Amino acid sequence: ESVALAAGFAVQLSFSLKREQNMTLDRPRSIIELVAELYGSVDDQLDFFINSNMLTGDEILEIPAGRTVVFYV
Repeated sequence: ESVALAAGFAVQLSFSLKREQNMTLDRPRSIIELVAELYGSVDDQLDFFINSNMLTGDEILEIPAGRTVVFYV
């Protein structure tokens, strides 16, 4: 019974998860500008975006053209 409850909870939770999207940048982008465009807010999402994309120190200053980034909608 506990396994069935846990599985039911996992299925129910999956319906509220955000979808992962990939985007390849066509030009160099500032991380602040890009996060604001994707999420509408920078403060809440900046660290999450950096960690999700495993950005290097150079990429935190400017993400180069051709880099594929992951974001959630």
